[in-house]
Amino acid sequence: MLFNRIKPTRFFKLLLRYAAEVIIIFLGITISFLFEQWREEQRKKENLIELSESILSDMDALRKKLADDASGSVSWIRNLDSIRLHRMSNDIPESQLTWLHSLITGQIYFLFDPYSPTYSAAASGGLLHELPEGIRNQLYNLYRVELPFFELLYDEQEKNLTYFSHTIMVPSSVYLYTASDTLQLDAKLFAREIQQPVYGNFVTQLMLMEKEVLKLNRKTVLTLDELEIGLKAYLAELKE
Repeated sequence: MLFNRIKPTRFFKLLLRYAAEVIIIFLGITISFLFEQWREEQRKKENLIELSESILSDMDALRKKLADDASGSVSWIRNLDSIRLHRMSNDIPESQLTWLHSLITGQIYFLFDPYSPTYSAAASGGLLHELPEGIRNQLYNLYRVELPFFELLYDEQEKNLTYFSHTIMVPSSVYLYTASDTLQLDAKLFAREIQQPVYGNFVTQLMLMEKEVLKLNRKTVLTLDELEIGLKAYLAELKE
């Protein structure tokens, strides 16, 4: 028989050899798999670090934008409140009258863009879901709830101004400019014009809306503060 022809020592040597080859192949595959898994985890970690840093950069730009807008809102509210209180008198500063006329006639532009290329790309690419749940929820609240509502308030303010300009100022056909070659506002004429009751309601409406804008601005800054703390802590963990 074949088994009898092979000496036991040689048989065991062959068995050990084949076993060693199987073990080596198994270890090679396992090590290769583990190495590839480690590389994938490293790539994911690098992508998450890059994403977190990019979001923080976007947040920094947003924070500056909100600071500028808050300053503008405070100025608006101050001017509108002064005009509201002194509308029936003739002691409104010419600078405030000129400002209000420019605002109503669309010479003052304001725009708020809630779009974040980083957040949108991460959401569509799936990387956003790799972030911790708490940070994901904060980002969703910021970019899908608070900032779009901020934009909505801006749009409503602009619509109110446009509607008033087209339905009150234009049809009235009141000439509010000085008799000169250049189209320059006559502050005295405009001061009398805004004494109409419709202007009082309109100025109050603008001021209340702007107070809502300022309130949401400050709330969004607090959201940014909380999100920044969480993101920086997460980023530090990734870099360890």
